[in-house]
Order: sequence, then structure tokens, then C-alpha cells
Amino acid sequence: MANRNWHLTTGFLIYVVFTIAWNLYVGWDKDNLVWMTLGIMSVLWGVDLPDYDQQMMWFEHRDIRTHSALIALVFFLVTYLLTPPDVYLFVAPALALFFMGNASHFFLDEFPVWAGSGDPKKAGGLKKGGTLASVLWFIQGISGAEIYKKLEGTYLIHLPMKIPDADRHRDKSGKVEIEIHQRETLAKNTTRIWLFVNALVSLVLAFLSLNAVAHWL
Repeated sequence: MANRNWHLTTGFLIYVVFTIAWNLYVGWDKDNLVWMTLGIMSVLWGVDLPDYDQQMMWFEHRDIRTHSALIALVFFLVTYLLTPPDVYLFVAPALALFFMGNASHFFLDEFPVWAGSGDPKKAGGLKKGGTLASVLWFIQGISGAEIYKKLEGTYLIHLPMKIPDADRHRDKSGKVEIEIHQRETLAKNTTRIWLFVNALVSLVLAFLSLNAVAHWL
């Protein structure tokens, strides 16, 4: 899964590109500063929202309830149905940025952290510095074997219900020990499909938000 720096950087880039494009489309006006101010907070909130499960002691990280477009869908319906059109015109771009930030989180989570915890200077045990370390880190990241190896553990989407699961390992003497723990996750391929579908749903919500504005302009 992508680390937080990747998420925030992507969210900021989305904000910059969208802000330029939308101002060119609707024309510059000082009132645009309203949604531009809301937008930077909105996109970063959308980027961060799925990982709020880490702050909730009763949630597993990558919980299916936070790593889904359900929250975004409810947010869209509430704002679209309850916000007066003249107000919606100002907040819709910020809403779209929230949905795009949310979608970017799911897309980036499709790619697990590469060797060295995402740090090219630590990839494969290499010493700090040097172009070679960065190149090797990139090659490791795009290799099928490396990605497949990382599609385990916290990469998987967690479900709220839990079932017994056996974990077999050997102790120092070589004796096989079986540890029973409670856990339930989606399978690797199902996790990837889940993330991709929910990213698309969030993008559709962003499009619908902007389409409503274009209709009223």
C-alpha cells in the first residue's frame, strides 16, 4: 500500500491541475477563492479519510467500511439534495476535489509499498545515496515477484466479522507451532478489484458534482 506521503503528494497535484483547469473553464472570478480555499482542505481530507481506521481502536487498518466509496456516496447525496443551487455552485468544485482525492487513495493502494518501505535509499539493503539505489528500487517495485510478495498482510481489505485462522511457524528448535488468531480479509485479487471499483465510483461522483455545475452555468 502506498505510504501517506505518496497520498498527500498526489492529492496536492490533483488540486493544482484541477484548479488551473476549472478556472480556465468557468473563467476567473474572485469568488473562486471560496472553493479554492475549501478545495485544498477537501482534497487532502478525501485523501486521508480511508486511513482514519487507524485512529479507531475497533477498526482494523484497511477496514472495508473506510476503504470504500460509501462515505463519499452519502456525502454526495446529502450535499446534492440539501444544498441550495446558488450555494452548490460554489462548493461543488471542492466536493469534486474531495471525491478525486478519495479515488486517488484507492488507486494508490493498488500498489503495495516496495522494498525498503518506499524509501529508495533503503531498497534491498543498499546504502544511502546514489542513482543506482533509486534505479534498483524502481525495478524492484515494478517486478511482478516483488508486487506479488507484497500483496499480503495489511494490504488486504479487512472485514468487520472475524473467524479463526491458523498461522503455522517454527520456533528456534524447529518445532512447528500453530497460533490461532481471529482475522477475516478479502483475498488478494478481490482486494484489488474492490479498490479499483471504489476508485471508479468516487471518480463518477466527482464527475456528477461538476456536471451539475455545468448544467446550471
